Amino acid sequence: MVKTALIQHLELDSKVTLGVLCDQIVPPDDPIEDEDKLIRERLRGLVIAFLAEEAREPLLSRLQSQGESGVEQERALIHTLLKVN
Repeated sequence: MVKTALIQHLELDSKVTLGVLCDQIVPPDDPIEDEDKLIRERLRGLVIAFLAEEAREPLLSRLQSQGESGVEQERALIHTLLKVN
């Protein structure tokens, strides 16, 4: 259910949705508590798996259909994925 909703959000507003997802996979700048760190690491793995599997085709279709307007989202995604350790 959550994956379906996320894919719908990607189709409606990929820029904002990708921004939220990317925020979850980039290590935080500030120190965090151990419990929060464990939760974030688990969520990070789920988000990466979602982007690599379920969201891959909808994202590629969306970017291709947007033509030049999809370039900004594509750059944002690539930039963020490069920051992932």
